[in-house]
Amino acid sequence: MDREISSIISAIAILKSKTGLSLARAEIAITAENIEEFKPTQETMTRAIQRLQELGFDVQPSAVTLTLQSKPALFEDVFKVKL
Repeated sequence: MDREISSIISAIAILKSKTGLSLARAEIAITAENIEEFKPTQETMTRAIQRLQELGFDVQPSAVTLTLQSKPALFEDVFKVKL
């Protein structure tokens, strides 16, 4: 039996930081003092939002990540996955 999938799902995208440090693989504690090192450039943020919206995602930015929301079919089509 297939499990039921919500009509809208979400995912978090971690963008490339301006320093090259990865939020996903941080080897140092992320603090208020060093958070700037993990932030993407404004250009990276703008381009990512624009492209994801063009693909049909609802995009909510934060300081270092993007939250993507859409129907499961869009995620499956864009990311070539089966949910």
